[in-house]
Amino acid sequence: MESKHEIPERNASHLGGAFNQCASSCEHALSRYVAATGVGLEHAVARELIPAIAVLRTAAGYLERGDPRRQLALTLVARTCRRAASECRRSGLDDRLLPCAARCDEAADLAERG
Repeated sequence: MESKHEIPERNASHLGGAFNQCASSCEHALSRYVAATGVGLEHAVARELIPAIAVLRTAAGYLERGDPRRQLALTLVARTCRRAASECRRSGLDDRLLPCAARCDEAADLAERG
């Protein structure tokens, strides 16, 4: 029997996979953006994407293990991904960053639905 705080295994696996895909997409986008523009990791985009990537990976791990910190992780995914998506769009609508922004919005939506 599931407690009210547990995500069914199928849903947890789906969320974890989506979060890992988003993290990978954003890592790739950030690498391409930095290489193309020459900005450093202190740039606003990097300052928002790096924490979002870390939170996504951590949340995916928590979901896979059924960790009790799941709800906190989902809350952090929603917050950090919304900020990252916004910053990606603020950076001149760069076509390297727009797919990452869309993925971050999707991850935030999934996290909010839990």
